[in-house]
Amino acid sequence: MLLQQVIANEWIHAVYQPIVRLQSHTLYAHEALARGPEGALHSPAALFQAAAEQGLLFSLDLACRTAALREKPPGASL
Repeated sequence: MLLQQVIANEWIHAVYQPIVRLQSHTLYAHEALARGPEGALHSPAALFQAAAEQGLLFSLDLACRTAALREKPPGASL
């Protein structure tokens, strides 16, 4: 039930890891990493385990992609 609320209320958010070109030390892109709300579903492992157990992997994947695009830093490429 909690995971359904997390997905429905868009409580998934993204944090961004920079991807840097090693030769030039310049920023190339960002990797979006999914996080749930503080608590039991904060870590990606907990989120995706709960989704697998509840048959909600597709819904969680879509919510993660949506959060990544919604919160994308200005000018960032993913």
